[in-house]
Amino acid sequence: MGIPKSGKPHNSARRAMLLGATAIALAFTTSAYSKQDYPTRPIRLVVPYTAGGATDAVARIVASQLAKKIGQPVIVENKPGAGGNIGTQFVADAPADGYTLLFATTANAINESLYRNLQFKFATDFQPVSQLAELPNVLIVSNKLNVNNVQELIDLARSQPGALAYGSAGVGTSTHLAAELFKSMAKVDLIHVPYKGSSPAMTDLRGGQIQVMFDNSSSALPQIRANAVKALAVTSAQPSSQLEGVPTVSQTLPGYEAVAWHGIVVPAKTPDDIVAKLYDNIESTLKMPEVAHQFETIGVRPVASASPSDFGNHVSKEISKWTKVVKDSGATLD
Repeated sequence: MGIPKSGKPHNSARRAMLLGATAIALAFTTSAYSKQDYPTRPIRLVVPYTAGGATDAVARIVASQLAKKIGQPVIVENKPGAGGNIGTQFVADAPADGYTLLFATTANAINESLYRNLQFKFATDFQPVSQLAELPNVLIVSNKLNVNNVQELIDLARSQPGALAYGSAGVGTSTHLAAELFKSMAKVDLIHVPYKGSSPAMTDLRGGQIQVMFDNSSSALPQIRANAVKALAVTSAQPSSQLEGVPTVSQTLPGYEAVAWHGIVVPAKTPDDIVAKLYDNIESTLKMPEVAHQFETIGVRPVASASPSDFGNHVSKEISKWTKVVKDSGATLD
């Protein structure tokens, strides 16, 4: 049938054109409304690690308080495995609609170069929202080691290359690479002994089987306070309120910094207005006194990014930094 000789469409064609235009307008209206009204249902916060520990604790504190701000439940889902890559892949494959968030950590910046067969790229498959917190590591040594500060440790290690061993929570963890960065900057030779988690490494440090360890401050604090190990320095740029009187590594090695950070990212192509709404609510959540208090009890410090792009810049710098450390260490995983 089509267009008649008069140049005017038949009534049926006109109705089809009208219905099509109405459908397009309705789609645009619905899309705009859904973004403006976001969120209208519960949000999942995927933590790519097992429940328990400082990482999971931070996620649950934020989820609980963010839910009050955003008006919908924020449900923590633990999807552990492969150094955090299983949960990260899950979110990378999720719809970019703001209802599946990833609780990102320093490991995501490290894994970009550590793992050879990743099916995603953290730098491009995710959109940053905001940093949440940072947790310094602490340089601790066995009580059997006759050193009392960072310079004495460096001097001893230089005088006995390869004689001192340091433990970590595993190859490619922040505790491993914090030590590798220290080795590189201090120009010392320490032997790496990887463990399946920090607890067995701490046991051997207390027993003197290893001499040195970089551990998350939250897990190391009870041992330090019990005088079971000696704290020489924290790895953050600023001293830790949890460890009064303990200097920073950077006071001996200028420029040294190795903190574990936590943040929230979403799948790439998530609409900017949804990212902005998430950011605004996260920022206000981190300003809540109860959040600061809960963070302090587990040894972490709230850190909100100035903007999503600011967090993106931080992630980019972290990827570049740890790529070099991973390469220098020779560490690789499949």
